[in-house]
Amino acid sequence: MYCLSEVRTRTVPGRVFRVRPRTPEGMRPIDPPARQPLPPTPACSNEAVRALLTAMPDAVVVIDDTEHVLFATPATQRILLRTPEELVGGPLGITLVTDEAAEVGLTRPDGSHAVIEMRVQPFTWEGQSARVVTLRDVTERARIEDAARHGIAREVGRTTCARIARDFRDLLTTVLCGAQLLEEAAREDEALGALAHRVVASAREATQLTKQLLSVSGARVQSGVAADLDETVRAFESRMRPLLAEGLDFDVALDATRAQVTLEPQLLDEILAQLVQNACDASPRGGQLKVTTHIRGVADGADGFAPGRYAVLTVRDEGRGMSRETKEHLFEPYYSTKGGRRGRGLGLAQVYGLVEQVGGFIEIESARDQGTRIEVLLPLLEGTGSEDVPTPRVAHAALADRLVLLAEDEEGIRRLLGEVLEHAGATVTQASNVHEARAILDDPSRPVDLLISDVRMPDGSGLELVRAARDSGRPDLPAILISGYSAHMPLGAVPPGPTEFLPKPFLPGALLEIATGLLTA
Repeated sequence: MYCLSEVRTRTVPGRVFRVRPRTPEGMRPIDPPARQPLPPTPACSNEAVRALLTAMPDAVVVIDDTEHVLFATPATQRILLRTPEELVGGPLGITLVTDEAAEVGLTRPDGSHAVIEMRVQPFTWEGQSARVVTLRDVTERARIEDAARHGIAREVGRTTCARIARDFRDLLTTVLCGAQLLEEAAREDEALGALAHRVVASAREATQLTKQLLSVSGARVQSGVAADLDETVRAFESRMRPLLAEGLDFDVALDATRAQVTLEPQLLDEILAQLVQNACDASPRGGQLKVTTHIRGVADGADGFAPGRYAVLTVRDEGRGMSRETKEHLFEPYYSTKGGRRGRGLGLAQVYGLVEQVGGFIEIESARDQGTRIEVLLPLLEGTGSEDVPTPRVAHAALADRLVLLAEDEEGIRRLLGEVLEHAGATVTQASNVHEARAILDDPSRPVDLLISDVRMPDGSGLELVRAARDSGRPDLPAILISGYSAHMPLGAVPPGPTEFLPKPFLPGALLEIATGLLTA
């Protein structure tokens, strides 16, 4: 060995070499000093080991080869809910996992469930072979991790449902519009007309599936025009019947054919659910629970209601009934006769508020031990509530000779909606993307009277088209935005002007009604 000053170090990537140069003249090698042996490590006493293990925040248990406890720290009382005195001398009672760090579920003496992180290591205890088991309570950490995993799964499920609902809405728009046009064209062919009518009815039922998918996805479900009372009740019945208690005879009678009301389907469903739930709670001994619908005309001044035609939803039960005092306070917020945690007194108050907002009314008949009948009267949408709801066969006066720009990336929907508009007397020019639509809007030789555009397209948005048209000298250009993604009008991004939103799927009559309203406003 040489003096340190005579040792050069050469480094290359990843390796280090020490090069010993030749001994310079006059230098002599030096010998390293003799290595001194280390003093022996003193043996650790049992008391020191016990003190060290006891100081650990985790529970520590020492077991022998038969898994009987030789020693336990006080932390076992916090984690296992068993004191060291209860553990020592008996079996540990936990299945050992020899992985480096394993999480195991554990039911403790009080019945509570805990998740324990376990580590098992060989050990020598007082001269005999043993194992030391370290236990750490990770219940809260496991709960947070599970919640995160479930949250991710729910978010994936919501996103998937939203995408499926969007695609399904596009398909249903084509089916509904095509089937209703076929139904209109087949008025002279009774068999073909009946077939087309069944297709329309099935597509309407399928529309409820898309609304359920959107509900799962977290989106607010809102109808662009109205909700069909009978269809809502029918869908509710299929979900509710399997959940009813035994002894309750659930009967449904629908007689409000094609009755549409100006209320979101989801809110109408909430009204029905609240009334049926109250009827179930009032009928602990069973009996009949009947839901019916019909159409009712009210003459001027009759029954204290505003004159007009109403769709009537009736829920009748044979339960306990209500006293006069209860009926007087029934719709007051926080008023409840259920007591405890079963009722907060908000359900019927919400029903009353929803019905009142749309100009409806509620009638109640009830007496002690004689059951209850609640009727909800909802104003009918004009032109609905009969067996025959005609689709216009002649050109709408407002659409005749009007130039309509239809921007839709789905070819099937675009072509079919074009036929609907042309059938109503309009002249239609079509665009499959935003670029084509802007070129048409910018052409001064073809002034567009009405813009109908999908909200989302591959190269942009229908909102861009509306904004571009109104920023370029057409501030009053009427526009209809259609979409299968959202059930809400994206008002915040639209410049001021006549704009309506129509969620997919929709019937031809809904589109024509909105278009006529915009052009005649």
